[in-house]
Amino acid sequence: MSRLPAPNDITYIEKISSEREKLILEMEVYARENRVPILDKTSSRFLEMLVALYKPNKVLEIGTAIGYSSILIAENLSETSMLDTIEVDETMYKTALENFEKSKNKSKINIIFDDAVKYLSESDVRYDMVFLDCDKEIYPELFEIIIKILKTGGVFIADNLLWHGYAAAEEVPEKYKESVKAIRNFNIMFLNNKVLKSELIPIGDGIGLAIKLA
Repeated sequence: MSRLPAPNDITYIEKISSEREKLILEMEVYARENRVPILDKTSSRFLEMLVALYKPNKVLEIGTAIGYSSILIAENLSETSMLDTIEVDETMYKTALENFEKSKNKSKINIIFDDAVKYLSESDVRYDMVFLDCDKEIYPELFEIIIKILKTGGVFIADNLLWHGYAAAEEVPEKYKESVKAIRNFNIMFLNNKVLKSELIPIGDGIGLAIKLA
């Protein structure tokens, strides 16, 4: 009989898991104190495992924020692999740059200060893996762009597909209505596109995982 993890299960897993490096721990404190949304610990470890298992050469992250997930991705890339990460908010961009300078894997990270839709629409670069975690209201607009730039056999990962539980809720607070509408539209695209083999996994705030088919 299956069940969802209880809070004490998560605490237990964190207790026995290997310790994070100092920079990552500092970024978790910063995010908590400044109310910057980052991947929760369960989702971040899942993302790390995917990168380590798939061994992509070229990774794209859409939504850098303070660079938390960027650094975790870079830690699991080979020395010859590269991460492009795009951020449109200038404050977040500058904060991420400062954090990357402290990282032992900074040579694997290329941060791009630009609007993701604009930049990717004009780019001809193709990626082995794409991680989407930006403004939820532009998820649907980014979907077809990502399908285009993702290589056949490539992995597509998207965060927040349950969106604080509101994706499945009948009553949605006013401030979340537009983002919930976008997430619901994205989820239909993500789970029903014939080019993708995809699943929505109830880890963290809902992780979408897909492979682009031939």
